[in-house]
Amino acid sequence: RSDNFQAFMTQLGMPEERLQLYDIKKWHVAVSYNKQTETWSMNIAASVPKNSLVFKLGQPFKETSLDAQECTSTITASPESNTTWNYRQTCGERV
Repeated sequence: RSDNFQAFMTQLGMPEERLQLYDIKKWHVAVSYNKQTETWSMNIAASVPKNSLVFKLGQPFKETSLDAQECTSTITASPESNTTWNYRQTCGERV
C-alpha cells in the first residue's frame, strides 16, 4: 500500500494533470517481482479499467495511459539507486 501515491506516480513520471483525473486517495499499489522471469508486477486497486501492469526493467511494453492513449512505456532502474525507477512513456492517439 502506498501512503503517498501521488508522490510515487510523480516520481515515475506521471504528469500532475493525469493524476487529477482520478481520486488518488482511494488508490493502493502493490509491487512484486518474479525472480525466475525477471518480471515486475504492479497492481493498482482503483476505479480504473486496467489495474495491473506487468513489465521487465529496460524492456518497452504497450499500455493504455490514464487519459486513454495507446502508449509504449519503459521502466528502468535509476543508476543512482536501485530503489528508484525511471518511467518513460511515448503515446499516440486516444482510444
